[in-house]
Amino acid sequence: MSFKITWTKEAVLSYSEIINFTIEVNESNTYAQKIIKEIQIALKRLSTYPFTGTKVVENQKIRKSLVLSRYYIFYQIDKTKKIIKVLRIWDNRQNPTKLKSTISQK
Repeated sequence: MSFKITWTKEAVLSYSEIINFTIEVNESNTYAQKIIKEIQIALKRLSTYPFTGTKVVENQKIRKSLVLSRYYIFYQIDKTKKIIKVLRIWDNRQNPTKLKSTISQK
């Protein structure tokens, strides 16, 4: 049985920022569409195999899954409710200090 995927507000915001930034920088939505597609594929895979993501060292309750070698999906698993909560979509080129403050709060 698959796990249900839910998104936090922060995850939706970070995802939107990545997509909008990509469109702006590339002056096209071609690569943004690729990011969207690959994240959808990764989430579908995680819904079936939620424990494939790597545990985050700073917080063992959080896992991460790499997409397109640049983006991480940070998420938590609720085994009882069979829910994966997406916490943030992260572009690895960003300042890691910003990420640490996010994942240490969860």
